[in-house]
Amino acid sequence: MEHKCSKFFQELKEFQVGKTKDFQIKQLKGLRELGGSVAIYNLENVGSREESWNSGLRDKIYMHDLLLSWCKSRFDVSSVTEAQVLEGLHPHSALKRLHITSYGGICFPTWLSSNFSLTSLESIYLDNCTKWELLPPLGQFPLLKTLDLIQLSASTEVPMMSCGDWTESENNVLFPCLEELVVRDCPKLRSFALPQCSSNDKGFHSFGCLRRVNIYNCPQLIHLPQFGEMTSPSTMSLEGVGSFPHIRLFMRALHIKGSVSVRTLDEILPLVLTYCRLYGLVKLTVASFLDLAYLPWEIFSQLLSLEMLVIVDCPRFFLPSYSYDQEIPSLLKKLVIQECGITGKQLSHLLLQLPFLYFLTIGSCPKIASLAVGGLITGNFSSSASYNHNCTIDGLLQIPSDLLNRLEYLCIEDFPDLVLLCNEGFLGFISLKTLHITGCPQFFFSIMTEKESSDSWFLLPPSIQDLMVTHMDNRLMSLMLSNLTSLSILAISRSPELTSIVLHSCTSLETFIVEKCARLSALDGVGSLCSIKHMRIFECPSLAIPCGPSSPDEQNKDLYFLLQLEKLEIDNTSFFNTAICKSLPSLQHVVFFMAKNVRSSTEEQDRALSHLTSLHILDFCYCSDLISLPKELHRLSSVKKLSIKTCPGVLSLPEKGLPASLHELYVSNCSTELKEQV
Repeated sequence: MEHKCSKFFQELKEFQVGKTKDFQIKQLKGLRELGGSVAIYNLENVGSREESWNSGLRDKIYMHDLLLSWCKSRFDVSSVTEAQVLEGLHPHSALKRLHITSYGGICFPTWLSSNFSLTSLESIYLDNCTKWELLPPLGQFPLLKTLDLIQLSASTEVPMMSCGDWTESENNVLFPCLEELVVRDCPKLRSFALPQCSSNDKGFHSFGCLRRVNIYNCPQLIHLPQFGEMTSPSTMSLEGVGSFPHIRLFMRALHIKGSVSVRTLDEILPLVLTYCRLYGLVKLTVASFLDLAYLPWEIFSQLLSLEMLVIVDCPRFFLPSYSYDQEIPSLLKKLVIQECGITGKQLSHLLLQLPFLYFLTIGSCPKIASLAVGGLITGNFSSSASYNHNCTIDGLLQIPSDLLNRLEYLCIEDFPDLVLLCNEGFLGFISLKTLHITGCPQFFFSIMTEKESSDSWFLLPPSIQDLMVTHMDNRLMSLMLSNLTSLSILAISRSPELTSIVLHSCTSLETFIVEKCARLSALDGVGSLCSIKHMRIFECPSLAIPCGPSSPDEQNKDLYFLLQLEKLEIDNTSFFNTAICKSLPSLQHVVFFMAKNVRSSTEEQDRALSHLTSLHILDFCYCSDLISLPKELHRLSSVKKLSIKTCPGVLSLPEKGLPASLHELYVSNCSTELKEQV
């Protein structure tokens, strides 16, 4: 910088204060027209209040953003000197955004107090000011929209208003325009404090515009302010805050997670709802409270908009008998209960009180042993060993009859011994669209024994559009699919006994996923499929796509079901032969993942890939044995994006290069050699 600066200089993004004359802070004094954003670094090189006062910041009427920074790694910090220096850096009252970082003083400058309020200030960011004990009263700035307090290691409270500005009336307004509040890594912070001269907290209004709250790693913080009725959309996150659980609020959805030190909700949930005043809450998730026995149902009378309740990993959670008469959230539409101690009887009673429920997920609740549909146990189950063992009064979950007409989504997962005690299966669920039954190997055992001699029997209602199942055999799979003409998504996995899948009825199928079916070798009726758009085949080593004879000039009729396919995920390179690739004119995305014992593609496979004329995205993922990419990769003239993820054996790109059409190349967790070549 020149010794004499022009007084008409209008823009200076950064100024590094030095010891030499030309870089002293007084060089800024003559820049009266300086405006916009200004960052002043190395303020440890300023030795007194007089010196910093000579910067003339108070005269910079066009300066809207100001960053004041001290070096983090400096030695011999003088708190007194730095406080005096900050005092002299008095900005003009028109300042809108103030950022102070690595300040070593103990107290705030007078120009941040109520007597010298920066009336236009919209943003305050205080960062790494580890000795700052006394913060200014921050609730008084009338236009403040964002407040960030980061790594203030010595601060014990956030003053909200000074006694000089407090009145015993209803007119005290704190943070009237604040939209975002972030407080992180303040280990000694205990409270957001009202002035000692106030007799109570009823004479003020606060946080009327607050939309985002993030408070993290403040273990001593025991008193939060009441945030008012947060304006939607709102986000809130509390983690590592005093005795509070981990709380995350997003778009009227509140997630509360316990910990080793926070094990129950007895007093916490009312406190959380009091602080947040979330009368418009739509979704509530309660997770990982090891000692949670029951929910304070009376609180739900305040949550008039609550539509979804999720309770996860609360092993002692149950519903005491008196809770049935409490204020159960009767407007609930979605209920998820997983890894809880609730019994079948208790859940049955709860379902009776939810007249609008259409979405139900239950999983891994060991005290639920059997399930009856419509409140009825049909067939000869009452005399069977499975009935005597499973259908105890407490263990039986009875789906209410009226729920059969409303339920659209049902997920039952991870019940190793759960059995269905109804020989009509799920036919009574006339509105059911999504059914997921996974990790329940015994679920249909009693039914299949009862119906062993019957071949003309439907197990599911024709309304099913999305079906996900595990532990299938040929007969059970055939009965499930026999009448599902509206089925659009089918996912089958973990079925080692399954050897074939009959798809004749699945004429609307669009997504087909089959995984971990080691003996699966045949897909019967694929000729009936004409709408398949997404197919995923994983760990099915015996499965081969049928390819009948065809002439070189004609498409194979056995492969017509592939004509509409847009996305393919596969771990078997044998799928890529010329006949199949010619039958994929619509294929846009291929994911080749977790292939075992595949080191490279063959020449025939390279030639076959060149027939994928619509391919836009090609991914190679988690192929630990792969050592080279297809040699003819450059011939894929339509590919725009190529991703190589976790393929450590691939050391280079193909010698002939990449497609000329390529726009994006993404390489992650691969060899150093490949990364250097990219």
